[in-house]
Amino acid sequence: MTVADCHVQRAPTDFAGYDAVFLGVNISNIENTLKTALAVKTQDPEIPVVVGGLAEGMATRLLKHPEVDAAILGEGERTAYEYLTAERKEHVPGLLLRGPRGVMKTTDRRLLMRLDTLPFPALDLVPLRRYHMPISRRRPISSIVTSLGCPSNCTFCSHIPFWRPRSARHVVSELAWQEHELGVQEIAVNDDDFTLDPNRVMAICNGIKEYGLDFIWQLKNGVRADQLSLELLERMHDCGLWLLGIAPETGSAETLLRIQKGFGLDDVKKVVGWCKDIGIATYAFYTFGYPWENATHMQETVAFIRDLDTDFMHITRVFPIEGTPLYQEFGGFQGLQDASFHSGWSGESSSHLTERCIKASYRAHYLSPKRLLSIGRNIPPANLLRLVSHALRTGDLLGYASLKDFTPRSMARQEDNAISTGFRD
Repeated sequence: MTVADCHVQRAPTDFAGYDAVFLGVNISNIENTLKTALAVKTQDPEIPVVVGGLAEGMATRLLKHPEVDAAILGEGERTAYEYLTAERKEHVPGLLLRGPRGVMKTTDRRLLMRLDTLPFPALDLVPLRRYHMPISRRRPISSIVTSLGCPSNCTFCSHIPFWRPRSARHVVSELAWQEHELGVQEIAVNDDDFTLDPNRVMAICNGIKEYGLDFIWQLKNGVRADQLSLELLERMHDCGLWLLGIAPETGSAETLLRIQKGFGLDDVKKVVGWCKDIGIATYAFYTFGYPWENATHMQETVAFIRDLDTDFMHITRVFPIEGTPLYQEFGGFQGLQDASFHSGWSGESSSHLTERCIKASYRAHYLSPKRLLSIGRNIPPANLLRLVSHALRTGDLLGYASLKDFTPRSMARQEDNAISTGFRD
């Protein structure tokens, strides 16, 4: 098996000998995916091209292109394997297939409940030492997913609502493997809901101590503010956690209610206060541009960003994803062109105001002497240089560049994160 992550590697150009090519798709690399699929078919029309990572509507539209043969719906670990090994692809659950009579859907695939039956990801097939996360402290850095799904009801989020965890023993075994066999020094936990079961988190921490593991880790992907306790934060910090992500999304109580986050702004303030007392760095996520938002809503968020005072923060413009309640209510992107969370969506009625608020928030947050000192304490100089270099190349230095300059196509060039997976005999 060959894996190419186009974040850090050039896409393959020779597809001879592959049994199939699998392409991971998101809203910002659709055009690049079709280009790669066409390159595969140009070399050998008999090689199947399979895409994954999309809602069913988008997958159906992609399959209208003759260079795409199939699409995986939902979680693809078992579906991809069975596609490769089954003689009759139409018998494999969880697929869309393009055939002579058009696109057909196979039976739905049941969710995998026992995640411990899955092998560890083949991280030995990617060049781990080429990976850089701007907000990190050690290298090489890797990632882990310890659970799938999320039971929360956030209206903007596309996810499977059934939470299924790996056992603490299975998670700790992979952590030990990554540190001892792959030499990983920092790990990013990328679960949608890592702290849903605090007892499991405690058991993972106990295993880290028991095995004497020495990596540091971060929860930059974010955890829910209403699932944390001071005791749990202290234990995670004692076991190497240095960065916690949290996603209030907004500083407007009305918007928070309408997007159904399920917790209050006071919960967020409490957790950030605990982290500051313990010594855990904090990272907050915000979104601007919901269809109902006006100047008052956005000014409330700007003020909340200032008052919460996390070490890091990131803002995106609202982008309704197909299949989400937000998309069903207000519509959104339906084409096959690249799009971006940074460029927002055409249905936004206050685009200019959104742009001004994002710029003002970034400048106020990151250009203060206090914040610059905090960044210097938390990020090694080499990472800071990479951040500044990227900002200068893209013209997006702390929001000074006009967001309207970041067209969907230009964002796709800057953030091409296609993942091509090929399987050879």
